[in-house]
Amino acid sequence: MKIYFRILSFPKNLNKIFFKNKNNKMFIALFLILLGFFSTASHFISVYRSGGNGWAIGEWLINYNGGFVRRGLIGQLIVLSNLKGNALLILVFTLQLTLLSIIWVYLIFKLIKFRFSWTSILVVLHPCGLLMISWDQYLFVRKEIMGLSALILLILSFRSFRYQKIILLASFALYLVSIFSSEVNIFIGPIFLYVLWNNRTKSKNIIYLFLVLFLISMLMAFLGAINFSGTLAQSVAICHKIQELSLNTETNCGGAVDMIGKSLSEATNQLNANLPENLLFLIVLIVAIIPILSTDWAAKNKFFIVLTISSVLPLFFIAWDYGRWLFLIIIILSIFYDEDPTKESSVKPFSGYFVVIFVLFFGVGHTNNILSNGWIAAVPMLFNFFQNF
Repeated sequence: MKIYFRILSFPKNLNKIFFKNKNNKMFIALFLILLGFFSTASHFISVYRSGGNGWAIGEWLINYNGGFVRRGLIGQLIVLSNLKGNALLILVFTLQLTLLSIIWVYLIFKLIKFRFSWTSILVVLHPCGLLMISWDQYLFVRKEIMGLSALILLILSFRSFRYQKIILLASFALYLVSIFSSEVNIFIGPIFLYVLWNNRTKSKNIIYLFLVLFLISMLMAFLGAINFSGTLAQSVAICHKIQELSLNTETNCGGAVDMIGKSLSEATNQLNANLPENLLFLIVLIVAIIPILSTDWAAKNKFFIVLTISSVLPLFFIAWDYGRWLFLIIIILSIFYDEDPTKESSVKPFSGYFVVIFVLFFGVGHTNNILSNGWIAAVPMLFNFFQNF
C-alpha cells in the first residue's frame, strides 16, 4: 500500500523537487532548443548526403524553364545564380537556414523576455509549432517559412526606430517573393494586413502605400496560382533544368515537381481519399490549441485568434497536408503570444510536470495517418537525429 501511494505522489513530488527550481526551467528550455537545433541539422545532413530531396530541394528549384508557373519565383531566382551540384545545394541550405534562424531566434528571445516561465515554454516550444519544424523531417524546409519569416520582420519593423523602413521593405520584399513561390503563404496575408492596419499611425504614408501594393500582390498571386497551376510538359521542363544543374533527377524531381503536372481534380480526389484520416487532425488541433487558449494573452486577443484560424482554415478544404495547416495556426499564435513576466497571471499557471510531458509526448506529423506514422509523439526526433548521424 505504501508503494502504491508513493507511485501516485511521484509526479507531485517531482514537481516540487525539480520543476519549482527556476534554473531547471531554463535548463529544460535550452535542452529542447538544442535538441531541436541538432535534429534540424541532422535533416540537412541527411538531405545533403542524399544529393537532395523532392521536397527539401526540388520544391525550391521549381522554375520558369517551361514558362510561368505557380511556386516558381524563388526557384527561378536560385537558378539565376548559375551554381551547380553541391554548390547549389549549399546555396539552398543557406537560404533555408537563414529563414529558419529568423523564426528560431525571434521565439528564443521571447523565452528570455518571459524569463522562461512554464507557460512561455509551453507556447513557444509547442510540439505542433516551433519544435515541429525540427522533428518532422519533411516540414523543416517547406516554403511557408518564407511567409513566417516575413511576418516576423514586419513585427520587428514596428519595434525598431532606426531601421524601421529598411526592415519593413525587407519584410514586404520577402513576402512578395513568398506568395509567388508558394500559394500557402497567400493565406498568411490577412495576418499581414492586420499588423499593417494596427500600425498605420507609424510612418503613415508608407504604410498606406504598402497596404495597397500588398492587396494587389496578393490578388495577382492568387490568380496566378489558379490560372498557372502547371502542366505535365512544364513539369518535365523543370526537371530537365534540374538535370542541367547537375542534380539527380530521381532524387529531386519527385514530390513538388511532380505535383506541377497534377490537375486540380486529382488533388481533390486525393483530399477526399484521405478525409477519414485527416479528421483526426481536427481532434489534435483542439488538443494543441487548448493550452494557448488557457492563457491571459488569449483572453485579450480573441479576435486575433479567430482571425488566424479563419485565415488558415481554407487550406483544410483545398490541400491534404493537414499537419502543416495545424503547424501554421500554432506557430503564428506562438509568434504573437505575449505575456507580462512581472504581472501575476489571473489563470492557474501550468505546472512544469505538465509542460514537459506535453512538449515531449504530444505532436503530429505534417500528413498521413497520425495513429500509424509514428508521429503522434514529438519524441521521434531523437530517433531521427541518431539515425541521420
